[in-house]
Amino acid sequence: MNTFKSYPSKNVTTSGATVYTVPFNTQSIGVGLIVANTSRTPYEANVFVTRESVDFYIVANATIPVGGSLVVAGLEQKLVLETGDAIKVRPSANSACDVFLSVLEVVPT
Repeated sequence: MNTFKSYPSKNVTTSGATVYTVPFNTQSIGVGLIVANTSRTPYEANVFVTRESVDFYIVANATIPVGGSLVVAGLEQKLVLETGDAIKVRPSANSACDVFLSVLEVVPT
């Protein structure tokens, strides 16, 4: 069965947030991932996938301007994720960003 789902995270802190973890017996395709600057100053953000305790950076120290956003996945960029993979976001400023992730979950029948 294929299901589209969305996973928002609000006011992400410098300790980071796990936005999504692929459920057991599921493959997921990240079809959209946006990190928005909700603060009054520019800041940097890191976005990475953790697989088997290893972090793989998708974006490292990317500056997001005031009123702007960073499109990490969308249009031509997709993220193919396996069971247990986790998408994480860590900004350089507290409560400075909102994150919105859209995925297609594929569960074998």
